[in-house]
Amino acid sequence: MFRKRSSVTLLRRLLPVIVLGLAACGSDSAGSAPTVSSAPNPSAAVSVTSEPGATEVSTTSGPDTTATTATPATTATPERSDPATTTTTEPLSLSFTLEGVERLAPSEEPQLTRSSNDETISVWSSTTGITDAFIVLHDGPAPEHMSPEGDVSAVPMEVPSGTAFVVTDHVDGPTPSSARRVMWWRPDGRLWVVSNFGLTRQRLVDLTLEIQPGSGLPFVLPDPAMTFAGFSSLMSFESIRQDWGLEGSYIQLAVTSGGLAVQIGSNPTDALVERTVAGAAGYELTLPNGQHNVIWPTADPDRWGSLIISSPLASRVNEIVAAVVAR
Repeated sequence: MFRKRSSVTLLRRLLPVIVLGLAACGSDSAGSAPTVSSAPNPSAAVSVTSEPGATEVSTTSGPDTTATTATPATTATPERSDPATTTTTEPLSLSFTLEGVERLAPSEEPQLTRSSNDETISVWSSTTGITDAFIVLHDGPAPEHMSPEGDVSAVPMEVPSGTAFVVTDHVDGPTPSSARRVMWWRPDGRLWVVSNFGLTRQRLVDLTLEIQPGSGLPFVLPDPAMTFAGFSSLMSFESIRQDWGLEGSYIQLAVTSGGLAVQIGSNPTDALVERTVAGAAGYELTLPNGQHNVIWPTADPDRWGSLIISSPLASRVNEIVAAVVAR
C-alpha cells in the first residue's frame, strides 16, 4: 500500500484504486516542497495512529525522540498452500533510511498505523515468474450497491452464482492489463475484486472462475500455469511510513505487514522488474500514472519495505533506490 493514505480500512483505501482506477489517472504528490519536520531527530521520532479495535499503544517522549512500545502483534503469515501458522513478531519499526542524496530530507516524523479488517488478499503468479504475470484476489464485505462506479465500462460476466462484471477503466491509447478487473458480488455477502498484471481479458475471466475455497488457505487457484505467491489477512495490519521531499516532489519510505501480497496487490501495475534494494532481492513496479513503487523483503517474511517515488523523480529512481540503507 504505497501512496500516503489516511488511517481508514485498507480495502476502502484499495477499492477506489481497483474499482475506479483512480491510481491510474490521479495526480502525483508533487507540489511545493514539503516542509522538513522541526523535530531534532525526525527519523527517530514516531507518531502513532490507532484505529478503533487496534492494538493499544503506549508512548513516552524524551528530549530527542518519541519512544513507542506496542503489544507484539500476532499475525498469520501463510506464504504456503498448507494451513497457516501463527507467529509473534516484535513491534514494527522503520528499519531503513535514505542517505547520500543532496537536498533529500524527511518532511515528517514516521507515522505508525494499525487496523483490523475482515479482508484478505491472495496472489498467484505465472509459473514463469511474477514479473511475467500475476493475479490478485481481494475478498471483503460487499457494499450495498451491486454495480461498478466511475469512468469505466462494465460488461456482465456469467458466473455460477451471484453477480459479476468485467470492469475496464477508460484510458487513452491501448488498454493495459492493469486497467481491467473482475468484480464479483458473491451470494454470501462478499465482494471479490480480481485484478491482474500481464493477462488477457479472457485469461483473467478463466482464472477467476477457477478460484475455489482452500483447506489451509481461504482460496486456491488450481491452474497448472499459475503458482501461489502470497496471502495476507488484514485482521492485523500495521505500517510505519515516513514522507520525504526532494526538489518539491514526494517520496515515501515504509515498512508494512502483510508480506508480498499486500505490496504487490495494492496498486495497478503497468511494469514489474526485479530490483535489489539494500542488499535484498525485491521488485520495482511502475504504476499507470508514472509513479515507481520499489518493494523488498525484510528479515521477517511478513514485513516488507517499500519506497514510493513520485513520477517527477522517475529519472532519478536508480539514485534514490541506492540511497536506501538499513538502520
